[in-house]
Amino acid sequence: MLRFLLKNKLSVLGSFLVIGSIIIILYNYYKLQHLNLTIQTVQKVYTVKEKAESESKYGKTNLNITYLYIETSSNNHKLYIYENTGNELSSQYLEKVASEIPVGSKISVWVDEEESKNYRDVEIQKLKIDDHTVISNSVNYLYLILSIIIGLLLLLISKKYV
Repeated sequence: MLRFLLKNKLSVLGSFLVIGSIIIILYNYYKLQHLNLTIQTVQKVYTVKEKAESESKYGKTNLNITYLYIETSSNNHKLYIYENTGNELSSQYLEKVASEIPVGSKISVWVDEEESKNYRDVEIQKLKIDDHTVISNSVNYLYLILSIIIGLLLLLISKKYV
């Protein structure tokens, strides 16, 4: 079996796609099992821009990152999401998200269990207002399923024609 999976370049690529996708699916399942749900009231929503420049062999690059912070009534944690905006000075996505989170509203927030124990700033994995999902940092399973199907097709082709 191992000899077939590593028989040629086509079978190696197919094996990599199938095994890699299954590992990502299992990791995300494990990660979903370790999320905490809290329902809190929003007190403050604001953005912070972090601007940095870096030098590479191709010249200067901008590493602009925009953070959206949400402070809640339970001042234990500051919740955040971020986006690397590159050369842009603002993030349209984060501005849209900030406009959808009114101050004083009740939100349902899913955060990583370990991160919430160890840090004051906690990254939001999922955020809902009423039944409307505002933020969802989940993996798109469609691409993983397509990757598994393509990998299986490559394995089938490598078995049939090589």
